[in-house]
Amino acid sequence: MKEDIKQALSLQTSYRGMLEIATPLLMARGFNLVDGVAIDWMHVVCIGVVRSMLDKWLSAGSELYFIGDKVSFLNRRLLSICPPASINRTPRNLNDFSTWKVGCRLLCGTYVSSEQIDLARQHLLKFYQLYEVLYGITSTTMKLHLLQHMPDIVEKWGALWGYSCFWYESLNGLLKNFVHETQYVSGQMRLYQQLL
Repeated sequence: MKEDIKQALSLQTSYRGMLEIATPLLMARGFNLVDGVAIDWMHVVCIGVVRSMLDKWLSAGSELYFIGDKVSFLNRRLLSICPPASINRTPRNLNDFSTWKVGCRLLCGTYVSSEQIDLARQHLLKFYQLYEVLYGITSTTMKLHLLQHMPDIVEKWGALWGYSCFWYESLNGLLKNFVHETQYVSGQMRLYQQLL
């Protein structure tokens, strides 16, 4: 990782997901950025990598991987999927892709075995390498880079669902119902807290 940061600094541009700026945390004695911070898969995978790929596929008209001209066909296929009753969300239209959230099945179970972690590590590394080949090194982002570290984080911190921001996103939706003006938001929240 530090070599990628040095390369980004020398090129003065993003390189393999590393920006050309460094955070003071990287210099803190005894702090290891890779092991010291749990990755929130909602922002890295669902809102990050998956959304950027869908954006490339549906919006990048001149690129080889553009499929935007097949959206009607894909929507029909997608909306014809009938998931089992245990899945709360039904398939959605590709036109709504900016609101999609997707899971990392292997690393999100109630119990994640070392075999599942190893398998996830292999798949995520291959995905990262192929992404770089297909979309170019300049398309690799920090979120894409973080995918490589997810298995290690699961080994250290446990399954991804245990420290996910999904719960807070739901809470944000609830809290937004109590804010009616753009000014004095903290006062509106205090009033709501007093009413509880």
